[in-house]
Amino acid sequence: MRGWIWALCIAAVCRGEQCVLTALALRSGDLPIDIFPLFEPRIFEYTATLDFAMSEYELDAFAANGCTVDDKPKGPQTLHIGETHLVTLASRNFQTGEVSQYRVKVHRLIGSEPEVQLLNVVGAEMKPAFDPSTKHYVAALDVGYDTAVVEFVTRDSSQRVLFSAQPELPGQPHHLIAAAERTEKLDGGTAPLIQLFNRTGESQFRKQVTRFFIDPGFHRQVTITVQSADALAAIVSVYEVVVYRIECKATQPYFDPTQRLCTRQCSPGYYKAGATHRCSRCNTHCLKCSSLLKCEMCESDTEDFNYKVQPDGSCREIVKHEYKVYKVWAFGLACLFVFLVCMGVGIIHRCCTRRHSVRVYVESSDDSDFSDGAEHAFAGPTEGKPYRVE
Repeated sequence: MRGWIWALCIAAVCRGEQCVLTALALRSGDLPIDIFPLFEPRIFEYTATLDFAMSEYELDAFAANGCTVDDKPKGPQTLHIGETHLVTLASRNFQTGEVSQYRVKVHRLIGSEPEVQLLNVVGAEMKPAFDPSTKHYVAALDVGYDTAVVEFVTRDSSQRVLFSAQPELPGQPHHLIAAAERTEKLDGGTAPLIQLFNRTGESQFRKQVTRFFIDPGFHRQVTITVQSADALAAIVSVYEVVVYRIECKATQPYFDPTQRLCTRQCSPGYYKAGATHRCSRCNTHCLKCSSLLKCEMCESDTEDFNYKVQPDGSCREIVKHEYKVYKVWAFGLACLFVFLVCMGVGIIHRCCTRRHSVRVYVESSDDSDFSDGAEHAFAGPTEGKPYRVE
């Protein structure tokens, strides 16, 4: 028994000392290339896909302390359209010579792919399960979501995508739901699971999102048209998702957007909209109403404003203080007054500090009276002696 325990301990120590990579990444020039699955030192098999526009790739790998990377391709590697490379590299321990091998399968798209990698509706259950080759889906949106958030990831970063949504219709598309359930049974639930693209930092593929409003008990069709990256091929694929929102129960028939749940009574400032099965907001400054244009009670008065119900069903805001009405003019005049005061102070200051003294330079040939180059203050002309005033 003790021998088995020692063997397990030794094996655990050996696994702990296994020489592995600490980082593994691919790029094409300055553009990142995603690898699947996300890199983990203990995962040794990966796949990567180059866009149609990417003609080469470069692999970066770093080993743990005391280890080195062997067989790593040097410099950019050219990959032709539709070609696949199988890159094998290893992390080797300097002292023990132990080696951990990693394999990366790199493929380049041919540009005619019109599919998407991921298609999902947030907060909804899609039927059948997503598969790139399946083009029609039905999604049951939870009643707590006011908008249908459709997210997807393209197969190629250069693909062009067009969104459209038809007007919402009341009721549930029962025939489409039944067809989706039959497809789900035929598939046997074996549709491939798509890894969510929730990467941080640089990424080759990013989730794109579009939003559409939908009321409880209504449905609408969302169409996503995808065109291939190669403009010469111009292959188009169309995905259709019919999103229906689950309706509220009869005991609580109205959806309250403030609480995000179904209720019998709406919150203050909202009224019961029977056609859409929701609590809709009243008009401006209205606290209680029976419809958007029929206010029954306005908001409470404040220190600055009074609110009064008008004959047309709206609430009028009445200013209590007169200066509030002319506050824009008052502010403008106050700014003008401050500007004029500042200008006046500046002009007075300049006038008071200005010096008015006059200096007179007198030129004379008589050295006894004036020295050469001497400077004298003079109040008026000097008889018989030339002078210059500056």
